[in-house]
Amino acid sequence: MRCIGNNAMNNKKEDNKQHVYKHNAHDKLFKVVFSKRREAAKLLRNFGDPVLVKGLDFRTLKREQDSFIESDLKEYFSDLVYSCRWKGKELRICLLFEHKSYPVAYPHFQLMRYMLNCWEQDINHKRILRPVIPIIVYHGKQKWQHRALYEYFEIPDEGLMPYFPNFDYHLLDLSKYEDENILSLETGLYINTLYLLKHQKQKKFIL
Repeated sequence: MRCIGNNAMNNKKEDNKQHVYKHNAHDKLFKVVFSKRREAAKLLRNFGDPVLVKGLDFRTLKREQDSFIESDLKEYFSDLVYSCRWKGKELRICLLFEHKSYPVAYPHFQLMRYMLNCWEQDINHKRILRPVIPIIVYHGKQKWQHRALYEYFEIPDEGLMPYFPNFDYHLLDLSKYEDENILSLETGLYINTLYLLKHQKQKKFIL
């Protein structure tokens, strides 16, 4: 019995090592590719919210070296932060790469902490508070239920709505795009990266 138990524990450790390896490989790929300004701009132009994209001055798109992921949030996301001018005003665009490969239950709450970290930095540096646009890149197979923040609560009356926070995020769910749609956009590093992330669990695509 002891031998069987040890074998089970060893197998579990091996599975965890494999998961960590894949997680680190996908995370590194995402960061290497989309830390390049040109690739990030292509991602935004083709997959960003049209309202956001229409007002962006891509000439001012600039990668920031900051990260606002707290230690306990690293289990869920890694981030790349860009600043850009939108209709003359500067804002932050945060690309958040989702690690779990399955939907996060309450993404707004995690994003709320993340956004507060962004604004606290602005306050500490005595800067004007900049809008934060969170974009989640999701590459799992399970359907992501994109709900409004207020839908998490049982609100007894609409008159109480002003007492609840209200913001949203843009979701790039790769499972919603057919391979042909992704590959037909254009050739390039970012397209190949999205394609690989979408098919991460298929052996011929595993990094």
